[in-house]
Amino acid sequence: MSTSPLAPRHIFVPALPRMRARISHAVVFGDTVTVSGMVGRDPVTGNALTGVAAQTRQVLDYLGLVLAEAGSGFDCVAKTGCFLRSMADFDAFNAVWESYFPDNPPARICVQAELGPGFDVEIDAIAWVRR
Repeated sequence: MSTSPLAPRHIFVPALPRMRARISHAVVFGDTVTVSGMVGRDPVTGNALTGVAAQTRQVLDYLGLVLAEAGSGFDCVAKTGCFLRSMADFDAFNAVWESYFPDNPPARICVQAELGPGFDVEIDAIAWVRR
């Protein structure tokens, strides 16, 4: 039995804290990887980190691990969806986000949203896979 080259490939990164929902960290389909929303959990305790900057940094570090596992990277990100508990935190969030995308940043949406308890930031992404 052969697998179609267009069959989706589900990505799970064991180093990431366990997610509450039963979802893939990402799904690769063709040359595209779609990454699930990530929050700033402490890698040891699984609890929310303190502060928007710390959470944003942790989320983007997790995003980098997932992208690498999928054969992609920050330079391949086409779009991010960014969700903040409060838009009052935008400047702190944006300073960290820009440090991960210093040149040719991806398209982005950034909205205020109700997030899980203790979480101030959630980010998802769409990227292409290097060939």
